[in-house]
Amino acid sequence: MLANILPSAAVVFLLSYPTGTVNAGTYAGTFNADTYPGGYGDPHGRAIEAAVYLSGAGSAEEMDEEELGHFLSFAAHPLPVNNSSRARLISSGLFSPYQIASLEDYRRRNGDILSFSELLSVNGFDEETVAALRCFISLESSSPPSIRQGNRISDELTLRSNAKMKKQESATFSTGLKYRLESESGWESSFGFKENLEFRPGTRSSPSGKISSTVKSNVLSEGFSIAYINPGGGRKFKVAKFIAGDFSLRMGQGLTIWNGLSFTGISSVGSLCRNASGAVPYRSWGGSAVNFGKNVKYKPSTYSLRGLASEISAGRFSTSAAVAHCPGNDLLAALGTVHYGLNHQESVNAFVRCSAEGKVRDAVISLEARGNIRGADLFGEAAFSIADLAPALLAGTRFKACERLTLGFLARYYPSSYDVSYSGAVRSGTKCSDEHAVTAAARLTAGKFVDFKPEHQLDMSFDAAFHPSTRHLQLKFQSDYAWTSGSGWAVKLRLLYRRRNYGQVNRAELRADLQWASGNWAANCRVHGLYGNGPGGLCYAEGAFRPSNMSIFVRMGLYGSGGWDDRIYVYERDAPGGFSAPAFYGRGLWTSLYLSADPCRAIRLWLRSSLVYGAGRPLQLETTLQLRIRFCVMKK
Repeated sequence: MLANILPSAAVVFLLSYPTGTVNAGTYAGTFNADTYPGGYGDPHGRAIEAAVYLSGAGSAEEMDEEELGHFLSFAAHPLPVNNSSRARLISSGLFSPYQIASLEDYRRRNGDILSFSELLSVNGFDEETVAALRCFISLESSSPPSIRQGNRISDELTLRSNAKMKKQESATFSTGLKYRLESESGWESSFGFKENLEFRPGTRSSPSGKISSTVKSNVLSEGFSIAYINPGGGRKFKVAKFIAGDFSLRMGQGLTIWNGLSFTGISSVGSLCRNASGAVPYRSWGGSAVNFGKNVKYKPSTYSLRGLASEISAGRFSTSAAVAHCPGNDLLAALGTVHYGLNHQESVNAFVRCSAEGKVRDAVISLEARGNIRGADLFGEAAFSIADLAPALLAGTRFKACERLTLGFLARYYPSSYDVSYSGAVRSGTKCSDEHAVTAAARLTAGKFVDFKPEHQLDMSFDAAFHPSTRHLQLKFQSDYAWTSGSGWAVKLRLLYRRRNYGQVNRAELRADLQWASGNWAANCRVHGLYGNGPGGLCYAEGAFRPSNMSIFVRMGLYGSGGWDDRIYVYERDAPGGFSAPAFYGRGLWTSLYLSADPCRAIRLWLRSSLVYGAGRPLQLETTLQLRIRFCVMKK
């Protein structure tokens, strides 16, 4: 069977313009194994770990596919902090407004930041944050005379193929293509699509005796964008950003519009507050989400808007405008103005969405403010839906009670009449509607730092949400503890308890990970137990071999639980652009193989294969192969 799958695997090519070459060691896209010190796994895994921390999620299983893809695009193309304008820093979504203001002020007074140790001296950047940012930023400087001046260009063409087979039931083949061109002058373009072909063998019909088969083909996702993000600094009136094609639009704290990069988990102090980035060009490329158990259909992404977006900057003020064609032939127009101070910002945001016939579906205006007073973050947003004649409000704070303890609190009021399709503020449900809630979170660190990571770290969060229209109440408590040693050992523990007065009343989970790494070898063992409608659990063991130019991971696991409500998600490594977080329920076992190798600097190969057996279900086999060839050129 494997021999039938491999011919449909992916191939990645990179096109280059032969106008000159640059040393690969100075190319920001070169991913060094030491990019993120410490942690378990290959460099790609370290980038995912860093994305989890910066996004405020508790684990990779809680992250959205689009959100993770956005972070990983910076892992492949790091953001040059010293040579980036405010608009470029904001668009990245990697920094808070206070951190951006601190960076601008530091660079204005002291010049470029030349090391990550120096970055630690900038207000708003602690050891953990800098350790995570090392995966996504570079500190190239235009000041030293040894640096060659020019316009660096990189481009790549990626072809990816994925095959899934269920024994005697169906076979699915998906092929995707992505092309990206990027230059240091601020221009970038991206194009991609993914198509799915499903084959279902028929049964012998009578009396003819013929076997009829079904073949379905559909486009899962597609998008393109051409963007200019001004890389220069200064405070003069200028075009800071221009995008044509697909983009994500994120304003305020998400009560107005926040399409893309939105997750619902409230698991740590970092998840309470949003970092708005305005319009961001299409960068991520949807992979394949695998579900073992209940058949869940993949729906085309609605996160990207197709149209025009621009941003004009003048001094401390910035104004963004966007017009877009949304799914369902709806039209959208958005406008936002932001004032940036050294330790505060205020914004006014508004958008309207209407049908092709002119019927208004959504119309919202909001006021948002953030401030930092002696290290304490204060944030809030008040919105009013003109279409629904309903207000919505959220407000919170995040501060250090002492050197090792960080606390956060959030209150939110979303009435049932507030029903905005593109809102994406912090919430406990799927929509920012019909919810009155409060959240408290804390992070405690102790011991010495190991590779910029605290030896002991404890995250706790409590969320209480009431839904007035249905009288539903949900209480949720989550605690995550991580111990990291200097000898290569690490332990991670998670306790989660959720209680509702509807549906599945109680759900309790306890998860433990034991990790070890030494030289080229690593191992991980997980035990995950739960009690919902009944008892259930999952466990796996994973071994890894990671020489300088290769990473091999082999995983074997068992699972057993009741119905779909007792499913357990497990993140599995995939090639960049892919996202796999299978949902396991029922009883069965699985094994997976992940290979990443770079035989030379310009070539990278990924292979992922998994085999799943479940009681009462057909054997499932999935294989993905991806090859990338990348070059970087320099124009004078």
